[in-house]
Amino acid sequence: MATAFQILRRSACIVPGVAPDAIVAMPVHHDTHDLAACLGGLGEQRDEQGRRYAPGRVLAVLLREQRGDGALPAIAAADAGTLSRSADTLSRGMPSWVLIEGVLPRTQRHAGGVRREALRTALFLAAPATGLIATTDADSRLPPNWIARQLDALRAGADLVAGVADVDPREELRLPWALARRSLLEGCYAHWLERIDAYLDPLPYDPWPRHRTPTRASLGFGVAALRRMEPLPAPATDEHRALIERGRALDLKIRFDPELRVVAPLRPAETVRGGTAGFRCPAYANAASESLLEPLDRAIFRARLRARWRRLHAQGLLAGSLDRFLLGFTREHWLRLMASPTFGVLWLQAERDLPRLARRPLRPDELIGQIHAAREWWCEVLRHNPPRTPPAPAAYLAHEMLP
Repeated sequence: MATAFQILRRSACIVPGVAPDAIVAMPVHHDTHDLAACLGGLGEQRDEQGRRYAPGRVLAVLLREQRGDGALPAIAAADAGTLSRSADTLSRGMPSWVLIEGVLPRTQRHAGGVRREALRTALFLAAPATGLIATTDADSRLPPNWIARQLDALRAGADLVAGVADVDPREELRLPWALARRSLLEGCYAHWLERIDAYLDPLPYDPWPRHRTPTRASLGFGVAALRRMEPLPAPATDEHRALIERGRALDLKIRFDPELRVVAPLRPAETVRGGTAGFRCPAYANAASESLLEPLDRAIFRARLRARWRRLHAQGLLAGSLDRFLLGFTREHWLRLMASPTFGVLWLQAERDLPRLARRPLRPDELIGQIHAAREWWCEVLRHNPPRTPPAPAAYLAHEMLP
């Protein structure tokens, strides 16, 4: 469903006649103070040969939603210096940019609605030569190979590339010990679950090492893939997860690249409506883990069943398998499931309908025990089978030493 976005003001600094290789869509919130640093990071992007992109080859689409609080003139004036500096230094490597300010319908005035409109604007501005439409946050800090690495993944066959967000080490030091410990344990357990998942359900376009912690600060799409995803989802929170789920429903090839890393700042949960991760809230220390971190036995069952169904579906044999009886599906339910247009839709529906696939988040006091169980399961696999995956990079070996 299209959104009625009312444009109030447009400004731009572009290189005439130059089509962008990459377009980066960024929602700009009223409290963003690091826009200049983010634009500077885009201006420092390097291609595969390590050369800085020529002026105009990287286009930043900045979309700011006016929420009816009279702040538009003030924030426009506050950012005038940032954007004028971008114009003055465009020839020295700063990216081209387009700033659009306007009003969304009241029901869409949240982080997901603004990001969807930014992505749709980027899609409208894409040229035939554009290879990447990415999205990040205006206060993220991007590595110099952020665009090149996503383009490499797209050329290798991926349709969508999901990166990882790291917390600024200086801000991480200010976290209470309970939050820091919880974050470390969850990262360790997520690593083990993803290693086991990559072993049981290997994907040629998303080999190990991979991750299971996508972020709104680093998502990249092929232009054709993003067009296929229309209409784009726009939930009030976790819009990056909704975009990835939409891609999975269409059987897009999604690469979860653990080496594609950006730095995202910590900020109070109330500063951006619907736009912050849960771990930034003080109550996170005692809350249940996110649903992707489930008990080991359920995660193993999920991965094995998904791999089996994926194989049978590709061979056209799933409808006639005995899984209908083993899992307790009624005939009508099974036939409705088999009528799904893609395997992605079929699997997402099965996860919603089958009790054994319902996700149960872990409690904080369960994490250490589950980490030990996962490590023991993996060691047992290695004792009886040669590894199917290459050795992990050094950054991942650290997780295997925890807790």
